[in-house]
Amino acid sequence: MKYTFYLQNGTAVDSLPEGYTGFYIAEDIESDSELSRYFYPGDKIQYSLDSLCVDLYDIFQDATFPSRDEFYKNYGDQPQWISRAGLDSDFDMDKDQLVECFSTPIHERMLTLGIEDKELLKIYQEIDSKKFRYAYAADCQSLVNTLQALIIGCHSSLIGFYKQLCSLRNDPDMGSDYYQCGPGAHMVHSFLHQFIIQAYSIFDILTKITYELEHIKVCESAYEKLASRQVLYGSKKKLKMDTQGTIFESCRTTSIIENLRNELVHNATWEMNPKVFFATDAGKVTERCIYLPDFTAEGTLVTFNNRKRFFADGRKVNEELPALYFDLMHRVSTTLCKLLKNQGKSAVL
Repeated sequence: MKYTFYLQNGTAVDSLPEGYTGFYIAEDIESDSELSRYFYPGDKIQYSLDSLCVDLYDIFQDATFPSRDEFYKNYGDQPQWISRAGLDSDFDMDKDQLVECFSTPIHERMLTLGIEDKELLKIYQEIDSKKFRYAYAADCQSLVNTLQALIIGCHSSLIGFYKQLCSLRNDPDMGSDYYQCGPGAHMVHSFLHQFIIQAYSIFDILTKITYELEHIKVCESAYEKLASRQVLYGSKKKLKMDTQGTIFESCRTTSIIENLRNELVHNATWEMNPKVFFATDAGKVTERCIYLPDFTAEGTLVTFNNRKRFFADGRKVNEELPALYFDLMHRVSTTLCKLLKNQGKSAVL
């Protein structure tokens, strides 16, 4: 097998330097599988988080149905629109059709479609009595699906950032120390920006999931809106759970992510011209880096009047990002474990 290692200092090598202890992304350049093509130290947390999310699907199922048997009875016979319309791009039912489906008893609708089997119609009648609970459970579980997608997104953006940073071409005519701010540098920054926005979106979705579990709806006779539909991370004080070690606890990691995300969303970037800095020796790149704005000890941007993009501390994103990423993921893990524990399910990692 042949590997390329993208190192924390922005350089790429074919084998890890002897005694190297820093962070790296490894790419198996001969692999045909995207799932196994990239790996990095500590990436097993991805599998742990996915397992916790699977448990969370069951928690919502158990919260909306009196038993697993009740949920799965006739589950395979339910019309797909109950759990897919308005959620999946590969299911093209429009809004008006969905409204009609919810307002018409399923067994009556099946009669109009030419189904006359009495036993089958009886099954559809039973499904109709549970359709609102099925739909609500699917909406809750779609929040979990979104969380899984965001966790994978952060993982992919982390890989993309280091690979793109380490692959940015050196211009030998620029001297030993210089910066680039062209399309290549913008692409490196775009992976970084994507990572930050996805990380903050995890905060929003986990807030929704937590709030929804604390305000589960019955949905016996109507298709209810989610209790969390207008709840975002800024509403975290409404939550009842113990926040220690979670993403809801005030800490430097969540504060940095929140501040950088706000800069990206409201001001487009955290510096006027996104740059990648190069250090070279005898024409060989010894470092590529991006500088992180100055932060207070609490994780807020250092500001003076209109200015909040100071870079006097010399801290580098590529050096800081792994610790930020792993603290984020461990906090997500703790949050999920506490959610499961609050619902009477122990989590084993």
